This record gives sequence, C-alpha cells and structure tokens, in this order.
Amino acid sequence: MADTPKVGLIPLYIALYDEVRPDSRPVMEAFAARVAERLEEGGLEVVAARVCCVREEVERAVADLTAAGVDLLATVHLAYSPSLESVDALADSALPLLLLDTTPSACFGEDADGEDMMRNHGIHGVQDLSCMLRRRGREYALAVGHVDSEEFLAEAVGFARAAVAAARLREMTVLVFGDKFVGMGDFAVKSKALKRTLGIKVKRVPVSEIAAAMAEIEEHEIDSETAADRARFDCSAVPEDVLRTSAHVGLAVRRLVREAGAGAFTFNFQSFTPEAAVPTVPFLEASKAMASDVGYAGEADGMTAGFVGALLRGIGDATFTEMFCPDWEGDSVFMSHMGECNVALAEGEVRLVEKDYAFGDVSNPAVPVFGPSGWRRGAARSSPAVFGGRWDASLGAGDGRPGGDAQADGEAGWGGVRESVMVEAGSGERPPHPPTPSPCRRGGATATAHDGGDSDEYRSKPRRNEMLPRERVEAALAHEEPDL
Repeated sequence: MADTPKVGLIPLYIALYDEVRPDSRPVMEAFAARVAERLEEGGLEVVAARVCCVREEVERAVADLTAAGVDLLATVHLAYSPSLESVDALADSALPLLLLDTTPSACFGEDADGEDMMRNHGIHGVQDLSCMLRRRGREYALAVGHVDSEEFLAEAVGFARAAVAAARLREMTVLVFGDKFVGMGDFAVKSKALKRTLGIKVKRVPVSEIAAAMAEIEEHEIDSETAADRARFDCSAVPEDVLRTSAHVGLAVRRLVREAGAGAFTFNFQSFTPEAAVPTVPFLEASKAMASDVGYAGEADGMTAGFVGALLRGIGDATFTEMFCPDWEGDSVFMSHMGECNVALAEGEVRLVEKDYAFGDVSNPAVPVFGPSGWRRGAARSSPAVFGGRWDASLGAGDGRPGGDAQADGEAGWGGVRESVMVEAGSGERPPHPPTPSPCRRGGATATAHDGGDSDEYRSKPRRNEMLPRERVEAALAHEEPDL
C-alpha cells in the first residue's frame, strides 16, 4: 500500500482585511478548514498552519511544517495576499510546492454581490505569487477548480503522490544481484551519477550471496511460504518441488533486501548459473516483492528498479514491464517480460505455473500468470504467455507443464491488470503520477497507465526544486561512461 502523503497547508490572507473587515476572518478560516477537509477526503494527511498574513507568519509556518515532516507545501489564497509576504519563505524551501487555486463558490454570475466578491477573489493572489515564484526560478504546480470538484481534488492528490514518490526515490537503495547486462545501453548509468542526480544508491551483490543466505533459511520458513502461496494463488498447476525451490530462493533474496534496508532490487538472469549455486531465478519473488511495495526491474537495471520502488510507495499500483510486441491493427503494444509482474494488480485469480526456462542451466522457476476480469480456472484464452520459455501460448491448466491442454494469459498486460502505472525498462526519466489530470503539463517522461486494453501517456518535466532534476540526468547520460 502506498504511503499517505503528508501535506503542509498554508492559508494566505491579507492583514488589511483584518483592519477594515474583521468580520470576514471567521468566514475565511472556515473555508481554509473546508479545503483541508477536502484534501483529507482524497486520502491525504493534512497539517494546517494558522492563517498567514505577513512575512513572519509565513516563515514560521514553513519552518513548523518542515519540522513536522510534511512531503510538500500547499498554499490556498483565502483572498488576495501580497506575494512579497510569502515568496521568500516559499522560494527558499526545498519542499515541493503546490498552489491551490480554489474558491468556496462554484459560480460567479451576474447576481453576485460584494460579499461573493470578498469570498472568491483569491485567484488575484495566486496570480501575484505565481509570477514572483517564476521570477525566482522556483518550480511549483497548480491545482485549479472549485473546492468540491473531483478534477480539482484529482490534481491535488496526483501532485501530492508524485511528491512522495520523488522523496522516496531520493532515499532509495537498490540491490543489484549479478553482473551488468552487457550491451544494453538505455539504462546503463554510472552508480555515482544515479546517486548524485536522483539519490538512488546502488549496491552490487554477487549471486553467490543468495546461495549463502539460502543456507540460513529453515525448512519451516519454506513450509510457511509455500502455504501462504497456496492460500493466495492457484498452485494446482505447479509441481511441489518447483514451488519450494522458488520459495527458498525468494526468501533468501527477501532477507538480503531487508538486511540492506533496500527499497528495490534487480538481477541479471544470466548470472544465475550452476557455479553460483542458486538453483533457480527468483521471478516469483520479484512478483511478490512488488505487491509488498518493494521495487523491481529486470536485467540488473538499478535505475528502473528504483523508479518502480518509488512509484509503489508514492502511487501504489505499479509494476515493472517492457514493451514487447506491437499490435498495429489494434493500435496497442503488448507489455511483458520473462515472468515478473506485480501480482497485486490482478483482477481475477492468479495461477502459479512452471516456466520452462531456456536461458540457463538452472531449474525451472515458478511464475505467476493471470487473465482478464472474469477469467476462471481452465478457461481457454488466446493471449500470449510470458517470454523466454520453450513453450507457446498453450500452458496446461492441469499440470502446468509445456504442452498442457488449456491456455494461460501473459502476466504483464493484455488484460487482467487493474489500472496502474507500468514502468518500462530504460525509460531513464521521471516517473509521472497516476492516471489523473497532470498538474505539470510539460513534455518529459513517459509511463503507461494500463487498464486491460486502452493506455494513456502522462508527461511532466521537472525543474529546479521540483521532483527530479531531469536536465542533470541527461547530462550524466551524455557525458559519463556507463558502469551499470
């Protein structure tokens, strides 16, 4: 489950109105409380400052909210508020900044009177403040609309969740098991560049350490893990020895990730060899890890693994996948990989099957497969299966081995995946917030929100003091030799 964003709300007002219209203050305070309540209705935690009119009050509010550990600052103009009272404190803060441009009234028509004008002219202050923030080079986002509108709330929540994802990325540790994947360049970035530009800390771990960790796993732990798998998944198609081996390897990986305090991991499947003494490839653990908010990516891609981990913590529903096969007539792309997908995204039942592994001399792993909503055990489907086996789309529902008598769906797309964010390997740019209206509509990173058929792209471009320094990432990619 994603972390709950913690928003520091700063209501802005003008001292002049307290002098000439003191009776308006309670009305303004009530609207500030309504804005806070609305954000809470969107699943956000709100820490609200007192109404701020002058520089000292804004400075104190920013300091107090920062000390309270908020993930972002959000301002709401209760009326006009002079920008020079607040711009310095807001521009100097390192926290992401959201301007809430909203009013208590949804309509301002010909019948509006002076009281309506008094309660609904905060946009004047938003214009003033946003102008000054731009002059200072301070990045910010806007959520615009009536306080009760779903679009306004979606904008605010989307940015808040993006702020959490970015913060988690900056503190991300990724374990990379095995060697780098020779020849793949799109995600090959120096570890130092990842740390300097994104905050991702990469720790390389030999696959042999998984073998050492396996020696410390007790039989009763494997028993408990396989029992949990049977309770959670349909395991009727996977042999007992395959399930236990995958569980054993997975528990070892999980222990190493936990001991390292890592938020994500990745591995090069080519590093799993008889010499490494790890009997199979931990595809199943990767799928279960993402369902527990631990990031993952294939091919020793530490950058994308970090993105997935951050999205899981900030957004919630995310998975690693890759573009595989274009469907030109259907105007879509089949997303898949070798046997990993966040099993929490399944709409229906998840089956575990034995994958006939063709890329190394290790045992066949167990992998999850699941189909579209309404899929039932034994039902025939025509969707492609996972990549990398010597089997075709037919996968036995009876015994789970190649040549069975029923078909199974691919696990990383083509239906059966709840609406989520899918992170493609080597995207190399900022992961966006989920499929809600974007508060930053500038060109930049791409990810795919997939609901089992249609997909949309959401783009955003970070700048100074915002989420991720994209320009510095591009510079690192252009000027440094890759080692990851």
